[in-house]
Amino acid sequence: DVDFGNGTITLQKHKNRRKTGKPRTIFVVPELLEMLRHRAAKYPEGPLFRSRRGKAWYNGSSMKWFKEAETHLGIKAFAYAWRHTYITE
Repeated sequence: DVDFGNGTITLQKHKNRRKTGKPRTIFVVPELLEMLRHRAAKYPEGPLFRSRRGKAWYNGSSMKWFKEAETHLGIKAFAYAWRHTYITE
């Protein structure tokens, strides 16, 4: 899904696909593109982002990490709030 020449990621499956009928194109910054190049060299087949055991992330992967952060920090943590806080700041 990564187009290194154009610096984009095109998602065929995404949450608004039924509504729009179009793929979603994400334009990436050069630093992310370089990281993706490195991961593509390391994993020429399959997903670029994997667990510590080399398996693909699943839907609950991020929830697991946020649950660990909640336990460790003693606060309520979830991806949606973190994303919006990051964008706001």
